[in-house]
Amino acid sequence: MHEPDAQTRELMLENETLRSRMAYLLEQAERNHSIMTRHQAFDLQIV
Repeated sequence: MHEPDAQTRELMLENETLRSRMAYLLEQAERNHSIMTRHQAFDLQIV
């Protein structure tokens, strides 16, 4: 089995970085959705 060339290694690293960033952003989106839902429920109680 041959070693990937420099460009392939760079793309693999970029892909892994982007996957990690996407996972982080999805966590944040879920957290923000949860917070928004709680605030919305609280606002509806006031009304």
